[in-house]
Amino acid sequence: MSRLFVLDAMGLAYRAYYAFIARPLLNSKQENTSAIFGFGNTVMKIRREEKPDYWALAWDGPGPTWRHERFPDYKAQRKPTPEDLLAQLEPIEVLAQALGLPVIEIPGMEADDVMATLAARAARDGHEVVLVTGDKDMLQVVGEGVRVLVPRSREDYEWVDAEAVRAKWGVGPEHIRDVLALMGDASDNIPGVPGVGEKTAVELMTRFGSLDVLYARLDEVKKPALKARLETHRELAFLSRELATVRADLDLPYAWGDLRCGAIRRDALLEFARRWEIRRLESLAQSEGVGEEEAGALAPARPPELRGSAAEQPGTGVKLAQGKPRGERAAPEA
Repeated sequence: MSRLFVLDAMGLAYRAYYAFIARPLLNSKQENTSAIFGFGNTVMKIRREEKPDYWALAWDGPGPTWRHERFPDYKAQRKPTPEDLLAQLEPIEVLAQALGLPVIEIPGMEADDVMATLAARAARDGHEVVLVTGDKDMLQVVGEGVRVLVPRSREDYEWVDAEAVRAKWGVGPEHIRDVLALMGDASDNIPGVPGVGEKTAVELMTRFGSLDVLYARLDEVKKPALKARLETHRELAFLSRELATVRADLDLPYAWGDLRCGAIRRDALLEFARRWEIRRLESLAQSEGVGEEEAGALAPARPPELRGSAAEQPGTGVKLAQGKPRGERAAPEA
C-alpha cells in the first residue's frame, strides 16, 4: 500500500527553533539557523526511514481564518513569532522545494484543515496516511489507515493510532473534539466550559461518549456545580467544539502525481546549504542530489510573494464577523 506523509510546517519549525533555544545554531553571519537545520533533519529522517510515496508540507498562511470569523478571540493570546524564527520561514520553504517536498496552503484555512482534507482523500483512495504533528487537534483524524507521528525529542517520535487515543483520552478519535469542547484549548484560545479541565472532560466523555449525549442526559450529572456550569455555558461548549473541529472537505487543486516524493535537486540544495552554512545539507546534495533535468518539474509551492509569511501575521484571509461570542474568564475546575 502506498503511503502519504503530511507534515505540519509551523509545528515543526517552532519545535526545531525551541529545541536549540538554549544554544541557538548560528552561521558566520550570526543568523539563527536552528529551525532550518532541525526542519531539514526531520524531513530527511522521514524520507530515509519511512520512504513515503507521497508527501506534503501543510502551511498556515497569514491573516484571519474562518475560525476568527466565528470567534474573534481565536488565538488572540499568542505572542508574536520571534523575529529570528520568522527570518527562517522563507528559507524553510526554499529548502522544501530543493528536497522535493510540496508546500500547500489554502487561504482562510489552517494547516490542520489541509492535513485533515489530505488524510480523508488519501484514505478514500486506499493510501496509508501519516500526519507528522504534535497538535492534539489532529487526533480526531486518526482512524483506519490514518495515524499520527508525534515528535517527542530531536530523534524520538511516537506513533499514535486509534487505540492509543482511546487509552489516553477515554474516547475514540471521533470524539476528541468533544473533549476539547469541554476543557478548551489554551494554545488556540478555545474557551471550553469555564471550570472544566482535562480530567473532568475525559471523565464526562468516557461516561457519555459525546457532547450531544452529555447535554441530552444532563440530568444524570450528579455534581450540582458541574451541572450548573454545563447548563450555563452550553452555547460556549458547542462553539468550542466547532472551533476545535478540523475540516476535511477543502478543495485542494492537486492530483496525487503532484504530491509524489520528489527528487533532491542537487544544485538548488548546494546553493542553499552554502548560503546558510549547513554542511549536512551540502553533503546530502552531493551524495543524493540529482541534476535539474533528472529531477523534473518543481514540487508545488506557495507564490513567491507569500513566502516567509505565516499565521499570527497580518495578511489576507477571511473577512472578520462582528459581534461573535467571546471567551469567558476561567473558573476553578469542578
